[in-house]
Amino acid sequence: MTEIQPYTVVRTVEGIELRDYPEHVLVEVDAAGDFFAAGNLGFRPLLRYISGDNTARTSIAMTAPVIQQPSSPEQHVVSFVLPADLTAADVP
Repeated sequence: MTEIQPYTVVRTVEGIELRDYPEHVLVEVDAAGDFFAAGNLGFRPLLRYISGDNTARTSIAMTAPVIQQPSSPEQHVVSFVLPADLTAADVP
């Protein structure tokens, strides 16, 4: 089962939740394109990374959510939240 990052709902406004997440470790890539194209391009290398295409050749469990933020109109940062038991020092 996919680990879901815990959060606390700070407040809800018109059906949108403002959430507070605990400290966490991300792996992320920059991807060019609009929101949908960048999401697809960014997802693939992150999936390869957690599937064992990393320096330790170690698989890492998938978690939710996947995060995507624009850094410009045609550039996005796509991130995976790593499992809670991994620290930055543990990440291959």
